[in-house]
Order: sequence, then C-alpha cells, then structure tokens
Amino acid sequence: MSICFKIDTTGVKLVLCIPDQLRKEISGYTHSGECGHYGVTKTVKYIQNFCVLRNMYRTVAKVIGLCLICAKTKAPNRKFKGMMGHVLTTEPLEIVCIDLFSPLPKGRGMKMWRGWGVEYIFVILDMFTKFMKLSNQEGYSLSNH
Repeated sequence: MSICFKIDTTGVKLVLCIPDQLRKEISGYTHSGECGHYGVTKTVKYIQNFCVLRNMYRTVAKVIGLCLICAKTKAPNRKFKGMMGHVLTTEPLEIVCIDLFSPLPKGRGMKMWRGWGVEYIFVILDMFTKFMKLSNQEGYSLSNH
C-alpha cells in the first residue's frame, strides 16, 4: 500500500490521504482517544489538520453516533417535537377522559373501604367541569367487557 499526500486548501502543508478501509478507525480513534469525545464539528476540524478522508463529516457523524460513552453522558442538542398544549372545551361532556389505574398493591383486609383490597381503579373525567368519577374494580379485564 502506498502513501499519498495532498496539499491542504491553504497551500501551506501536506496532509495524509487516508484510504476508505481506514476511515472508521481513524475517526473512532480521533474521537475517543485524541479529542476526548468532542462533537462532530470539532472532531472533523481536528482530523483536517493532518489527513483527508472521503465523506469525512458523514463518517465522523456515524462513528460519534455509535459511541456508547457519548450516548450515556451527553444530552441531546436538538428540540423535541410534540409538546403538549392546553385542552380547550366549550361545554360539559365535550371531552371525557377515561383511565384504568392498575395494578395497585393489595391492602390488608377484605374491606372495599378506602382502597383496601382494590386492584384497579377506573377513572372518568369530564375536561370542562373537572368532575371525576372513581370506581373500584377487583378483577377487571378487557375480556369481561
């Protein structure tokens, strides 16, 4: 295998041309070893000081995207979609929400007073009036209804 050099964009120094087989290894070593888990832009700028890779930005982005240390420790730097808004209703019973809280820990005793012995709580909520109806369910399953 022969070594190939190229004059950089400033025309001042020679940089090493890296073959395609070594792109991921160079990117991974630079990201985890030399750069100390920098992001894509800083890692690419560091690599550009001494070598040239084909599709450098894309290759470095893929390698950094697979880095387990970065995935565990760094927070995402993009905005997440899907923020919840306000639910607006104009009349009672326009929007009714239901939920089934389950399974709840069994209390002591067989009484059905204040949640003792209750496994499931069925909740019905009117969004306009905020009226809530709770119903205890002992052995609830979807096959029963």
